[in-house]
Amino acid sequence: MPLGAAYKFLEEKTMKLENMILVTENCKGTETIFLLNLPDYMAMVLKACEDSAIDMADAISQLYSTKEGKNGCSELYFRANISSQARFCASEGQLRSFLMGIGSEEANEEKPVFDDSRCSEECFEVLKAYGIGTDGHSLLNSLHYEAVAHDFRQGEILHNLNGRDYRVLAVLSEKNLLLMSQPDGQYIVAVNTLMYERSPKEGQVSEDNVIKGVEWGQGVYLGHNLTKIDLDGIIQEYGRPRKINSIGDYRNEERWKFVKLKSMSNNTNLGQTVRWAAEKELMDTFGTVDREIFEKNLDKGSYDNGFHQPGKEKKEKSR
Repeated sequence: MPLGAAYKFLEEKTMKLENMILVTENCKGTETIFLLNLPDYMAMVLKACEDSAIDMADAISQLYSTKEGKNGCSELYFRANISSQARFCASEGQLRSFLMGIGSEEANEEKPVFDDSRCSEECFEVLKAYGIGTDGHSLLNSLHYEAVAHDFRQGEILHNLNGRDYRVLAVLSEKNLLLMSQPDGQYIVAVNTLMYERSPKEGQVSEDNVIKGVEWGQGVYLGHNLTKIDLDGIIQEYGRPRKINSIGDYRNEERWKFVKLKSMSNNTNLGQTVRWAAEKELMDTFGTVDREIFEKNLDKGSYDNGFHQPGKEKKEKSR
């Protein structure tokens, strides 16, 4: 229940970005914006609902729906000419846009006034941790970056210190990654990627104001259509050389070839000639286009003739 979750938040001692509430107040057409923690927002709700338990529960339920669905706002009405809208902060980018006044619904499109006197103190600590000013712009030279060791894994979600999240589709090498942007689905090769811990230069550093995320030296943007991306070329240019040290490595390489050709033969976005060529290559190389038959043959060693154990050839030559 939303009220139960609210009381749990009231017991928390730290403020996180996703627990911060973005509030816009409209008074006779003039917008004022400020940032609140949950206790201060609930005090605001109490005042607007005039002790009505039903109205309070409805307001908190609306607020928590913004955390679950990330759309809409919780609305409060104080008098005929004063109302407010509130929502939990969903991301660093949303916070910046809110402070910049982007998305204001006023017809005159005047930038809302930020009222720091109505903000909860903890919210300023969040802004400091992310290096964001009250106008939404970055505070230059206010943050300290320290590179930390991290083993990137396929499938994990990485937070980029630009405020976006990315899913790791493939670890091409120790520092080169094939990523998909979570907000818009764009594919990117992140070259020379490092994990950092970022903290404010001034004030005491704690686990609450240290932001962990990645930065990369170069981003190669590949668009949104995976079928048009030359994965082989990307692996060849940005990936580490594939080392085949065992029969298991060799069979995994054969499996990769089969899956790639099978995918091409089934891809309706490719021309019929290309699909037929991929199917012919499957038959010529593996004798089948059926994945189950291929796996059985692979386990039996039917495709092991091309495997040469490392070091064996050198020993034979030295005799």
